[in-house]
Amino acid sequence: MAREATFFDIPLNRFTDRSLEIRLEEALSGLSQTLIATPNPEMLMAARADNSIAQVLYRMHVRIPDGFGVSLMSVLTGQGKLRRFPGTDVLVDIARLASKKDMHMMIVGGWDDTSDRAKLILESAFPGIRVSHISDVSISYDGTWDQPESVLKQIADSQPDILAVALGSADYQKQERWIADFAPSFASVKIAIGIGGAIDMIAGKTKRAPKLMQSMGIEWLWRLIRQPARFKRIFTAVILFPIAVIQDTITSRK
Repeated sequence: MAREATFFDIPLNRFTDRSLEIRLEEALSGLSQTLIATPNPEMLMAARADNSIAQVLYRMHVRIPDGFGVSLMSVLTGQGKLRRFPGTDVLVDIARLASKKDMHMMIVGGWDDTSDRAKLILESAFPGIRVSHISDVSISYDGTWDQPESVLKQIADSQPDILAVALGSADYQKQERWIADFAPSFASVKIAIGIGGAIDMIAGKTKRAPKLMQSMGIEWLWRLIRQPARFKRIFTAVILFPIAVIQDTITSRK
């Protein structure tokens, strides 16, 4: 079976629990840097519509599938089932592995006390890891970056082993692009990963769906019930993404 599956010409890695753990361990132990994205249906649809976002995803070394729709459509398009790994779970796995090496994780992004709460929870759950954060800063992108100079200086001075970038779960123009543009300049960083809304879940600001709903692949329904304002995003992931994948599959086979 192929090691990757492809959606809109963007390859996604195929992992088991163990193979992902090995890949993360290698990244934390290696001499080179690993840039990680966790593409879900919304991110893939954004990349389909905007080639510059697709180009950013190509610059990532690892693309971990996130979202039930990605897993389902990998089967329906004959590519073999992709195991999905929610971004929150990936971040927790990285923290767990990094704690064994007494590593330093820096969270870039977040507002109010969210990062402080996430720091306390991660350090309590995984003794050995040190978590710091740069929060309550405005970072925007409109063809060029607009951010305080102190952000990059603070990262360079702190020399973190891991950069967990939380610049918004929907703004792929910004979060993954920031990683691709800036993470390579920090020699200390072993892993840089976009974590979107994972920081809110770890901090307890956003509650995850019950385990049963997660296993059934209907976390989107839980989010819709709790946050009706997410309707447009959920519609894109649940309705538009499968239609687009089917259309592209039919077109490519003609």
